[in-house]
Amino acid sequence: MWREAGFGDWLPSYQTVWLRFDELERCGFAAAMRAAADLTIQHACRHEDRIGRDISVDATSYAAHARLVHCCPDREECRRRSRFPQVLNAANGETVEKRRHRDAKRAPEEVEGGELDNRLRQLPDDDPRRDALPEGPRYYLQQGHVYRSLDATAGARMYEDKDFWLGGLLMASVDVFMGAPLAVNPIAADQSEALNYEGLLERTRSATGRMPDRATGDRAYSFRSVFELNSTLGIASVFPWRKPNGSVTSREEVDRDEFDRHGIPRCRHCGGPGTLKGAGLGFHQPRGEPVLRFRCKLGLTAGCNAIQQISCSIDPRTLVPSTAPDHSARA
Repeated sequence: MWREAGFGDWLPSYQTVWLRFDELERCGFAAAMRAAADLTIQHACRHEDRIGRDISVDATSYAAHARLVHCCPDREECRRRSRFPQVLNAANGETVEKRRHRDAKRAPEEVEGGELDNRLRQLPDDDPRRDALPEGPRYYLQQGHVYRSLDATAGARMYEDKDFWLGGLLMASVDVFMGAPLAVNPIAADQSEALNYEGLLERTRSATGRMPDRATGDRAYSFRSVFELNSTLGIASVFPWRKPNGSVTSREEVDRDEFDRHGIPRCRHCGGPGTLKGAGLGFHQPRGEPVLRFRCKLGLTAGCNAIQQISCSIDPRTLVPSTAPDHSARA
């Protein structure tokens, strides 16, 4: 790659390359490249309507070429605290992937403002120690000590066994029909994939000119907020079941009088299963509220023959759009 770019025996340093790419991004070059790619994808969509209808969302972790180095500005106060290492060494990529996949099987973490609640937190903006620290690096707190990372775009996430990961995630939406990426949204490691899903979805809409009909992904996106957003936009959510926070411990406990664990609504008159297939049935948005309209399959009473509806907001994770509307008219 370097030879094709015109370099010979001399190669620029890592820092020089980083600075040049940072300049390209700041001057608008990256945005122009993204806009050109979006126009190319939209041109393809006009010739093949199946492009962008079904997307798969996923994220790939990356490690930053940086370290967390101790930098408490007040040495006297630092000595009064617990013992500390001068450098915190991050876990390798294989360990990080194992931790991520393990955490995805658990109940979702409480997330506020997009940042995960882990024990390696960023130094708050109102911390008085910031006045004595230079601007530019990212600063973290570990057992009361301050550590810095010179890579300001990378984040740190700590796991239970004191392994931590310094880097980020490349979130991507991939077109299922073509198997090609539509949009990429990079985030720091201490950011939540679920709370950045909306940004990725908006970038996908910018690329194709419309919202997808269906979205699939792994458990990292199996959050109530993701299901709610998709239902509001008329997107069918195809994510694996994940134990939510609270008393529910198994899929069977989701069963209710109004619907079952698979999202099949039940008749209000006889309790029988409903069908979403037929004229006037399925997903609708009267007055902007996502609902499922159905008719009783059994028809045991006179009331069973009428069309009934149930709001998706009752349980967005279970009551999801099974079919999606045509977004092209409002693209």
